[in-house]
Amino acid sequence: MQVEIIGANSALAEDGLNSSLLIRDESMTILADCGYNIYPRLQLLGYVENITAVLLSHLHQDHCGSAVTLLEDIVLTQKRSVYIGGTDWTPLLQACEENGFANRLMTGDCPFELETLSVPHSKGMDCRALFIGGELLYSGDTAISLLDTPQAQKASLIVHDASLRCGIPHAYIKDMAGAPAEIKAKTILTHYLPQSYHEMATAAKKYGFKGVARAGDVFEI
Repeated sequence: MQVEIIGANSALAEDGLNSSLLIRDESMTILADCGYNIYPRLQLLGYVENITAVLLSHLHQDHCGSAVTLLEDIVLTQKRSVYIGGTDWTPLLQACEENGFANRLMTGDCPFELETLSVPHSKGMDCRALFIGGELLYSGDTAISLLDTPQAQKASLIVHDASLRCGIPHAYIKDMAGAPAEIKAKTILTHYLPQSYHEMATAAKKYGFKGVARAGDVFEI
């Protein structure tokens, strides 16, 4: 399995790409999250024609904002069906129905190994961490650390949002720092402002994390 970081920045980043991952294996190309500035990047990279599944962690715009446009391209332009999953897609499915392609979206049995974990982030919103292929744990956005979960133990790679400040709806890096060393050593931190990268990277090194995600990073797991 190969994991490519498409974007790693938060909703308020003025010049960075929203958090998004592309996961490839021999049979599937899975996009995890598709924020408002992700679809144009996928087009530029030439990746749209290969995507076979789209997973969303939740419906904040920095995680889903260009998902309908991506699906419209895949279904109406490329004439392909695509699997969708993760969080509850109901509000977005209405837009897909209005645009005439909801019937080409597969929502039944997942064609690959996928486990979703309900996580706290935004009151009243369904938010899910994604455990993909038994190898990758992606937090999406969560107010708590997932590094003490069975999925974190099993994962070969963890991509987890982190905050340098306490009291906001993202996991606080100092709370995450209490995880076992072997868990931190396979954890990449994400969802930061570009101007905070060096501070986040310094903290990641101090606490023993694998590193901080940047667009274009590729990991083989």
